[in-house]
Amino acid sequence: MMDTLFKAYVYKNMFSDVSRFARKALKNVDFDQERLLRRVGLSRYTPVRSTMGGFSLFLIGAVIGAAAGLALAPKTGAQLRADVKEKALDVLDSMAGMKAGTEERAQA
Repeated sequence: MMDTLFKAYVYKNMFSDVSRFARKALKNVDFDQERLLRRVGLSRYTPVRSTMGGFSLFLIGAVIGAAAGLALAPKTGAQLRADVKEKALDVLDSMAGMKAGTEERAQA
């Protein structure tokens, strides 16, 4: 038991001493951390980037799908434009209402 603890202590201190020595000795050397990670087969974990990338692709697909759906709708052009205008105004009104609600909560 003591032998294992002693080894762990020695290895920990040896590692910190070596890293401290390397930092001092190689102060002017510029390390590319990304390249070193790739070399050993690792990469940085960036969950926000991948989530935002996937979400933005979803939004772009939704907009393209909505546009294609509207373009292929069985309505005349005048009816389609009137519907699109009405829905856009509804969305703008709801966004304005949400903004006013957040401003009222901020003032309270």
